[in-house]
Amino acid sequence: MFDVFPEYFREYLKLQITLTMRKIYEFSQPLNSYFFIFILISLFIFFSIFLFNKTDNALYPYIFISLCFTSQLNEKNRNDFIRIIFGKSNYLKVRMAENLIFAAPFILFMLFRLVILGIFYGNEIELTKYLRDFLAIVVLIVLSILLSFFNNKSSKTLNKPIPTPFYKKPFEFIIGFRNTFFLFILSYFLTIMAIKVGNFNLGVFSLLSIFLIVPSYYIYLESEYFVLLHSLTPKKFLIEKMNTAFLFTAYLFLPILISLIIFIINNSFSIDDINVFQFLKILLAFILVGYSILTMFILAKYSNFPHEIGLKEVMILFIGVIFPPAILVIIPYFYRRSTYRLGGYL
Repeated sequence: MFDVFPEYFREYLKLQITLTMRKIYEFSQPLNSYFFIFILISLFIFFSIFLFNKTDNALYPYIFISLCFTSQLNEKNRNDFIRIIFGKSNYLKVRMAENLIFAAPFILFMLFRLVILGIFYGNEIELTKYLRDFLAIVVLIVLSILLSFFNNKSSKTLNKPIPTPFYKKPFEFIIGFRNTFFLFILSYFLTIMAIKVGNFNLGVFSLLSIFLIVPSYYIYLESEYFVLLHSLTPKKFLIEKMNTAFLFTAYLFLPILISLIIFIINNSFSIDDINVFQFLKILLAFILVGYSILTMFILAKYSNFPHEIGLKEVMILFIGVIFPPAILVIIPYFYRRSTYRLGGYL
């Protein structure tokens, strides 16, 4: 594979691997780095199996989650640096290779699943399902490659600032939205597909996908200087952050929510023994869970301030995401730590 690229690209890849291993080492302490990698791989396999066993429409969210990870490579300054190193002629080759490497775990699992289904359930599964799974793999590969074109200055269209519905004060949403706007297009596309096929579960995931994207805006810390600019107490500072996040997140999920409610009222979705009001209660419950997860991420961001979140915080966040009732304990814990950490700056 790497023979396609010049020697300096192979050196660049080795450098990226070295830097990644160094970050893993720093992040995973006191665990052994390779044991930590083993845990990550195990969690990925467990999550993938769980998702595909949970619903027949797992391909849509699986592709969406893969693109969420791959989109982390679309940071403008990073890509400008790559363009300077490799030049315009090799820039896209490098970006495509990086995107496919990030998407590789998802692609390999889908291929492995396709092989397993063929071996053990070959006579019981319709040909159309095989074709659907194979097409999903092709779609993921194509979309991963297409993402490499973002932030490409050779394109005047993509180089224009993307307008946002947010004012300049919450920098997290300004930066985050411009880096992930294409994921919202996918979310709205999933909503359209859910309405078209009458699949309520897919509609719920399209709503939840907003709450998968927005918390990623609060992973990276701002400079201490920007915190010092606020003449607020730690409590009021955190409340303002959460109020802003709640309001702007509502801007993003309301089109999905309104569309689902309209089609629920028109009986476009059909699940046995569930009426319109129960549908609405389910949607409201998921929104509350989504806001709780968002609150947890905002508080976690400042719980180790001025340092970035570490392995301990990530593990706590992971527990909260996979077991939402734990959020009732996690939020007060992060809140106490955040107010203490911010006390020296506000």
